[in-house]
Amino acid sequence: PWVPLWRQQSGYTDGHDGPVYGHNELDPQQAVVSVQERLQRQGYYDGSIDGSLGPITRGALAAYQSDQGLAITSAIDQPTLATLGLI
Repeated sequence: PWVPLWRQQSGYTDGHDGPVYGHNELDPQQAVVSVQERLQRQGYYDGSIDGSLGPITRGALAAYQSDQGLAITSAIDQPTLATLGLI
């Protein structure tokens, strides 16, 4: 399952606060890659598939969340993962 991992637990840093999500054996960076790939396929993300939860990824997340009627958090959260078909 996808579970929240705090940065200090995972060692993942991207300059933002809050949890990042990892899935089974995937580290958070690989989880971000999975989200970037899904967002790109759906036309929301046109940046590099780099595993960074930076401003381009966050903007794509916000646009996707808005279009899906989700809370606009610009974060990889459970409702977003569910609508992306990742959980």
